Amino acid sequence: MKELFNQLKTNVDQAELYHYESVQHEVTFQNGKLTELEGTIQSGYSLRIIKDNTLGFAYTKTLTNPALFLESALNSLKAGTRTNLYFPENKNSKKLRNYDPGIENITNNQVVDECRRIIGIFKEKLDAKIDIRILYGTEKIQIMNSQGTELTDEFSSYLVLCEVVFPNTAGGLYYLRRAKNYTPVPDRDLNDLIEMYKKGLNEIKIPNGKMKVLFLPTSLYVLLWRLQSGTAGNNIYHKKSPLVDKIGEKIFSEKLTIYDDPLNEAYPFARCFDDEGVSTNRLMIVEKGVLKNFYYDLFYADKMGVKSTGCGYKGAAWGGEFAALKPVPALEHLIIEPGEKSLKELIRLMDRGIIVAGVLGAHSGNIPNGDFSIGIEPCLYVENGEIIGRAKNTMIAGNIYNVMKNVVEVENQLHPTFMAGKAFPAILFDEIMVVSA
Repeated sequence: MKELFNQLKTNVDQAELYHYESVQHEVTFQNGKLTELEGTIQSGYSLRIIKDNTLGFAYTKTLTNPALFLESALNSLKAGTRTNLYFPENKNSKKLRNYDPGIENITNNQVVDECRRIIGIFKEKLDAKIDIRILYGTEKIQIMNSQGTELTDEFSSYLVLCEVVFPNTAGGLYYLRRAKNYTPVPDRDLNDLIEMYKKGLNEIKIPNGKMKVLFLPTSLYVLLWRLQSGTAGNNIYHKKSPLVDKIGEKIFSEKLTIYDDPLNEAYPFARCFDDEGVSTNRLMIVEKGVLKNFYYDLFYADKMGVKSTGCGYKGAAWGGEFAALKPVPALEHLIIEPGEKSLKELIRLMDRGIIVAGVLGAHSGNIPNGDFSIGIEPCLYVENGEIIGRAKNTMIAGNIYNVMKNVVEVENQLHPTFMAGKAFPAILFDEIMVVSA
């Protein structure tokens, strides 16, 4: 990488070289049977250059031909992407505990045995389709820029995703667990899932109308996706967000405090710096319902005349070659502050309502504006504080800036989500229109 930088000095005003590599293993069981053992290795380099206040970008899997790599970046300047940004000088040598060397000792046999143990616990009490995916491995990033920044970080991760599918459907209840090394799933967690599943076996018709709606942590991303879009620097710059002039105003219930915390070592992928080499810090987005901050990468911070908030990350909703992606504003470590009630207590607060255990069409609606229209699968129905069955063909729609003002209570525990680094509690809302065919 340093040899390439020596070539860059005479060709551009600024440069940033980014390297990403990962080694991942996946074990998959479908309907209780082993179907896949897979290992993947990904590696790539991206180069951003600035010349005459114009930004260029190139990507390659290897550095076997650095001259061609640089030529590709220089050619990209023809797109005319103007900027005044400066790549950061970051000498921060702080390291977080985000890598557990024990990850290297995990074997597929060990993981297969864990899957079979989990399936055995389910099968003792249920006659159901059980799917499990366990993914584990390591990731490493390196960032070097012309300001003298040289940063390296390494991560280990272990993910368990279980789904117990309801009869004659494609949907079920999820259990998700994240760690930095192999950790057996506690029996009590599986038993809690079994208890909820059994209560949802009875298919029922439910009334239409406004009622309480409990979002489980694995389904809350539907609402948080819209908040992240509404507070993103790119949407603020392009005035696509209804929050453009709302800093300091109350937008949600006072029971909601939402912040980004990259330095939280309790979860995998904690970060001291983002994918642009900018130091990270805890960033308050909503405090007791009041909008506190937007978030920016270097590019949109420059456009808005502010500083980057350390939220420039490579990422895409549908995946891809990681190093090939350009940094964008992103909240990769979003946390919702927990409340005071357990999940069971939240359910007991429901005189009549539904539990959103899974969603269909999460992308439907004007996302930057906060609109959503989703199918719920599975949808559990609650009366007088008890789950009494499961409803099909149920939908809810609304706008988060209305819905998230009507919070009944927030769960007292954080749970990992489908998005690495993020953790949410369950949240009980009121006065949401539910339509069921």
